[in-house]
This record gives sequence, structure tokens and C-alpha cells, in this order.
Amino acid sequence: MGSRTFFLPGGALVQGFLPLTVNEVGNNVDFLKKHRAEVLEMILTTYNKKLHEKTLRREGRDEGIQNINRLNGYLLADKRYSDLERSTKDTEYQEKLLKEYGIE
Repeated sequence: MGSRTFFLPGGALVQGFLPLTVNEVGNNVDFLKKHRAEVLEMILTTYNKKLHEKTLRREGRDEGIQNINRLNGYLLADKRYSDLERSTKDTEYQEKLLKEYGIE
């Protein structure tokens, strides 16, 4: 079953699985109960745990790379070449430098 489109009471459009606020759920309990099986199927077929975890890892890796690149740029600009070299071999020292430059 592909993505389903629902019009909630009041005219709100729900396509695929979208997180609902407490008020939206509260205002549409009867609708959600009536279409429980379809809503659950939509949730289960839309959510892919492995893809979600892979995306989180990728985002974390990308953020880490950006932080290290910023640190390296600051160290080069400040001509702290020995600190830059040391930070490539000593992760505790690298973390200290990240905090020193306010990169977290």
C-alpha cells in the first residue's frame, strides 16, 4: 500500500505519516480510532529503522567533520601547527582544543 492521504475533520490534510501534536490527536481521536489499521500500516511501512539509524550516523559524522575542519582552520590561522599535528594523534587533546575554541 502506498502513501495514503487523509482529510481530518476540520479540513487538515495528512499525507503519509506526519507527527501530530497533542491537540491534533485529541481533536481527531474518533477519526484515528476509526482508521486505526490504516494509520498503523502507514506508520509501519513509512518508518525504516535502519535508514533512520544510517541517517543519524551520517548526520553525526558530517557534524563531526565540520567541527574538526573548523578547529583545523582556527589552528592554522593562529599558526598553532604543533597543536594541529598533536590533535591528529591525540583525541583527548583534540577535544580540549575544540572546547578552547568553543566548538561543540
